[in-house]
Amino acid sequence: MTEFEKDCLKAHNEYRAKHGVPPLKWSAQLAADAQKWADQLAIKTQDWKNVGNCGAGLNCGPQCQRLCLIQHNYYRSLHNSPPLKCDPKLAESAQSWADSNARQETVQRSTPTKENAESISWKRWGWKGMETKQEAIPAAVRTWYSELKRGYDYNTGKAKGVVTHFKSVVHAREARLGCGINIKPGDGTYIVAHYSLGAGETFKLNDFSPLNDVGIRKQPEPQCHLKSFEREQCGELKSQLITPDNCIKAGCCYDDMFMDEPGLQWHNQKASIWCFKRKSGIANVPGGSSDPQAPGKMENGKILAQPQASLPKGNQGQTLQKQMSAAGRKNFL
Repeated sequence: MTEFEKDCLKAHNEYRAKHGVPPLKWSAQLAADAQKWADQLAIKTQDWKNVGNCGAGLNCGPQCQRLCLIQHNYYRSLHNSPPLKCDPKLAESAQSWADSNARQETVQRSTPTKENAESISWKRWGWKGMETKQEAIPAAVRTWYSELKRGYDYNTGKAKGVVTHFKSVVHAREARLGCGINIKPGDGTYIVAHYSLGAGETFKLNDFSPLNDVGIRKQPEPQCHLKSFEREQCGELKSQLITPDNCIKAGCCYDDMFMDEPGLQWHNQKASIWCFKRKSGIANVPGGSSDPQAPGKMENGKILAQPQASLPKGNQGQTLQKQMSAAGRKNFL
């Protein structure tokens, strides 16, 4: 028997002993049957990765759409939201809007509807990684999701700043996604994501029911619950180019949010290790960052996303005009 098999049998029998029932014996045949079914379930739950021709002929083609899905669905899995699937019509509308903004060199939202939600991003030219789809697409999704660190309240759906993009990324009733990108040298990178709900469902504009549609973020496994200074790079898997699934498949930990460190954002230099293992010489201290706690901090009977970060409010209007200055342009995300 493997160590996993021994641990599995031991765990079952420990609970059975508490109820006064006889212990189980290991069956190689049952284990083989269980493994076959587990493999089939794994294939079924990952069928969203097969995007087919979704995005074909667009600047954000099938591989680009798949990359956008991978980053979205990783974050959605942390909140128990079902995975999104690529939708050709949404891919077309998202690409069209990204191209429109690039032509006008402005960051403007499309007209809100009850059928679709939207996330939009612009990064100035020269921002590291924004000149390639491979890095720009995950970076945009990562930035939208990072609004969670603005002290998101799972009870009210509100925070200390704009969190509409975060909620669009993880909204549990969403079913389909399409992404668009326009990389304009000398100006910046425009990225748009369009979302739609399941058949027959519509959005309530500017209203997400937080308790039903945004689940509490899962705590990481104990061996992966590490602060930035406790991490070291896992193999040759560099953060800017690694996808969550490839990192996890390699047996490494993945985390780019640093939820235990309020002032640390994914693009900070000190937050550059996302695919990692425990740094040599760092002990697992009970009660420390490696000691899993409840999924959210309780404050006045309410569950809050950890940590509480004080960030400036963003522009919540329909049009986000790019602000020109000597210091460069702000990022509207």
